[in-house]
Amino acid sequence: MTSPSDQYYVVDHVTPEGWRSATEEQLVATDFGQLRVRVGGNVHGAAMLFWPSLLLDGSMWRYQFEHFAPNYRIVLIDPPGIGGSAPLRRVISVEESATCLRQVLDALHIERSIVVGSSWGSLAAGALAAREPSRLLAAVMTNGTAAPPTPEITAQMTGLVAGLEQCDTAPDWLADATKQAFAGELADQPFLTYLDRVLRED
Repeated sequence: MTSPSDQYYVVDHVTPEGWRSATEEQLVATDFGQLRVRVGGNVHGAAMLFWPSLLLDGSMWRYQFEHFAPNYRIVLIDPPGIGGSAPLRRVISVEESATCLRQVLDALHIERSIVVGSSWGSLAAGALAAREPSRLLAAVMTNGTAAPPTPEITAQMTGLVAGLEQCDTAPDWLADATKQAFAGELADQPFLTYLDRVLRED
């Protein structure tokens, strides 16, 4: 991306690589290692940080990037252990996820931001909003929950993470299981194709 100017950085939604060329990749130091973030959009606009669902990276938000880039400074986050971020070697709590969000804000010199999260991202956004409301202009949370995980879910996810630690990229069984769990019976083919691409690129 070019140096900050009055220009808007807008991606071509037809080309999957378009949003990447319109953003600048940075590594941000956090308590859970370096996180890869991609920054783009209107450098003079209010900041919007996007944290995706579990197992997905910042590319989940590429269509939102295209929509909001003309008016907002966009930050797409690869969460700890996902995408280009450092491997996650232990359990991370919701509070620690919120701390990662704050550390991204600090590293990018963003005083206040709109934070958008889905699933894991919504939990992190909600925790940051409750703990440090002065850092947020707004919190947009989708597909979140206020309930703690059951022992069965904890055991299932622990086994899943242990298996994934042995893999360089998402194995075939993970792509199939994730589509079944996240997509549901009504998901259209473009969404399934996108989800499959994200998993196989990680």
